[in-house]
Amino acid sequence: HFDDALTAMQTFINQYPHGGYTANAQYWLGELYLVKNNFPKAIEHFEIVLKQFPSSSKAAASTLKIGYALAASGKDNEAR
Repeated sequence: HFDDALTAMQTFINQYPHGGYTANAQYWLGELYLVKNNFPKAIEHFEIVLKQFPSSSKAAASTLKIGYALAASGKDNEAR
């Protein structure tokens, strides 16, 4: 039910763009896109966490997941 989860997370973000769990929702959108092998969209959401919520508990994991997405895209040098 990944597509349903994508819709639910996006709806949450639209309803609560500055809520206490918005960084987590952005992170989980990145994870969902990663599972679906949509690496550019995954990176986009992980970068939102880093740029809009730099002190979030998901910031370090977002950096790591960007590296995973880049590596999976064949961009090994960028991933490092």
